[in-house]
Amino acid sequence: MSAPVNNNNLSSLGIRMLSETAALGQSAEIRTTRLSGPGRVRPSQDAITLQFAAAAGGSSSRRLRAVSEGISVAQSGNATLTAMAGTALRMRELAVSAAGDTLSDSERVGLQAELTPLLEQLGTLAAQAEYGGRKTLDGDFSQSVVLEDGPRTLGLADLRAEALGLEGLALANADDARAGIRLLDAALDRIYRQRAAVRAFSEQLEQWVGAAESRREAAAGPPIRQASDAERALVDGVSRMAAEPGRAMRAQGNLTAGGVLQLLR
Repeated sequence: MSAPVNNNNLSSLGIRMLSETAALGQSAEIRTTRLSGPGRVRPSQDAITLQFAAAAGGSSSRRLRAVSEGISVAQSGNATLTAMAGTALRMRELAVSAAGDTLSDSERVGLQAELTPLLEQLGTLAAQAEYGGRKTLDGDFSQSVVLEDGPRTLGLADLRAEALGLEGLALANADDARAGIRLLDAALDRIYRQRAAVRAFSEQLEQWVGAAESRREAAAGPPIRQASDAERALVDGVSRMAAEPGRAMRAQGNLTAGGVLQLLR
């Protein structure tokens, strides 16, 4: 049986078209890979680092660590202050209940029995609050982070029970309970103000991080976009359509060459 002959003009054209189609398919595959994977050429990591440092205003690793530590301090402080606010609110509810004139002595004793451990818990939260081995709610703690446009400083007040004036808080009678409500309102106001300051400090640092990240991404180039299923299907369809004429021409070329050989026999 004669072997297929591929050296006539039609067959050669078909082979050339198949080669071009293969190149087209490879190019399409490369484009798809660049859309869907990490194949796009990027600047070297060292170049990106240098560009990021320049874009971030020459920020050093020390500044980055300071920002990260500042955010951690704020998160720790916010958690403690939120717990303290919840405890103080429950104490206020008990004081409001005890402020009624119709309560019996046994009812007041029950309210006091619930208030006492809450008061201890409030004091413990403030006394044990610390970061990096430093007490944070004793009035001597502050955290400062120097950014390009100046420092950001967080100072934490003394929020221990004695500083809040809550030591010895009692619900023995209606007058004591009303006085306790006033003290708790003042304590809650201090706690809320301190928590607002902590959150503002954290937001400033987080905004700096977001801006620095945007500058880093700008220095690194546009992000890699994921190819959609429709885009991949389009690439596959183009490759198949481009391949069909080449295959048809090669088949026709082989058939023509085969007919010539038959005639020569």
